[in-house]
Amino acid sequence: MRRLVVACVAVAALATAGAAWWLRLVTFESHVGYFGPAFSADGRFVYAVTRETTGVTWGLGWEHFSPPAHAYALSDRIGLVRIEAESGKVETLESWSSTPVLHRVISEYRGRVFNTMHAGVRPDASGAVRYEVEMALPVVPSSEVHRLSGSWATDKAARRRGEWRRGGYAGAATSEPVLADQSEVLTLRGPEFFPCAVVLLDHRTMMPRVLLKTAACAERYPDGPSVKALLEVSRKKDIERVAELERARTELVAKYRKEGASEIEALLRSNRDLEDSGHLPKSPRLVAHKVGKVDASAFSALPLFDIADAEMTSGIFPDIEKALAVPGAEIDKSMGKYIVHRDYGNSDKLNAHIAGGAREFLVRYRGETYRIEIRRGR
Repeated sequence: MRRLVVACVAVAALATAGAAWWLRLVTFESHVGYFGPAFSADGRFVYAVTRETTGVTWGLGWEHFSPPAHAYALSDRIGLVRIEAESGKVETLESWSSTPVLHRVISEYRGRVFNTMHAGVRPDASGAVRYEVEMALPVVPSSEVHRLSGSWATDKAARRRGEWRRGGYAGAATSEPVLADQSEVLTLRGPEFFPCAVVLLDHRTMMPRVLLKTAACAERYPDGPSVKALLEVSRKKDIERVAELERARTELVAKYRKEGASEIEALLRSNRDLEDSGHLPKSPRLVAHKVGKVDASAFSALPLFDIADAEMTSGIFPDIEKALAVPGAEIDKSMGKYIVHRDYGNSDKLNAHIAGGAREFLVRYRGETYRIEIRRGR
């Protein structure tokens, strides 16, 4: 009888373990990922940070529906690698045998069960590369941030090997450059927040070429990387927009400085030109339109603010004063609320009117009536 009970218990235990394994409530997992790739200055190489993790997980971990799962990393290695863009040949430049999650039980949701990792690399023209790796472990009351940063160089004497340090705020550096002429280096999303491939996308031909990939990537993307998916995470347009903006700003500042403007004045005038040319979003502006007696009835529904000379000269409406001086011209709207003058009530009323989303109002000043239009940024 005793043997029968033991056998039943053993069968039940095995069944429970099998069900847990089948439902993925308990798993043994191994993942490889590539993070933060960037080109060398000459475009011949791609530098990236790798992560190789093996461990066990248990628990549901379905975000929004259950508590987090748990994970225990049996091994967790990272490395700085250099990939030859032409051949895909990989060379490990630096390696670290541990991370802050190694041999430690962590609680995370499925999809990032071994914790997320962020990395940025920045090669320079000398062949050196600066790197930064970051992990933010979810603990109460706030994340526990660990960071590893250093630099690798061909000259061993110039190398500064990074080691894990705890402290600071989350926010790892981005990788630069990710463009070499019209070729962009990107990663493909993989399981458990381990990017599973390094891909070059030629923006002229729209042809992707995989430099490096894991077995999980081949399974996840049997037809290869989708150009549409790559374009969704492409930084090319933003990078080129910023580069064009800086080029235009530099030219405009130089032009105004040559005309005798101070550095601050040149920057302000340049910003205005950049807004007008569409390089920057337009800031809100005021435009004054004179309202004749014949047209006055058409705007009778708008609130009228009667501004006395003394109130205007007090300086509390600098943008309105400038707009009234040049009807039809766009004048930069003052930032924030109008200053409230102890002897006048127009500021309070105007602030409330504009705060409600209004874009028009009437102003009577020195016997003339004006319709003030607020043109929002676009």
